[in-house]
Amino acid sequence: MNLGIGGVFYVLGALLNIQLLKMMPYTIVYPLTSITYIWTLILSSLFLSEKMNRRKWFGILLVITGAFFLTM
Repeated sequence: MNLGIGGVFYVLGALLNIQLLKMMPYTIVYPLTSITYIWTLILSSLFLSEKMNRRKWFGILLVITGAFFLTM
């Protein structure tokens, strides 16, 4: 069951990525996929009781800063 749900989310993400690549340049879309690390940390802390420390928060801040500069 969980594997099927994961597969559906993977396919949806791939299709969305393809649509974005049709609308925006690859040099912007691909680096912005680093935002998935933020979602992974947030969801793992909510559902898997992953501990968030300063290093992880600093990493999230770096990813957000980099994504911001890419979109300027």
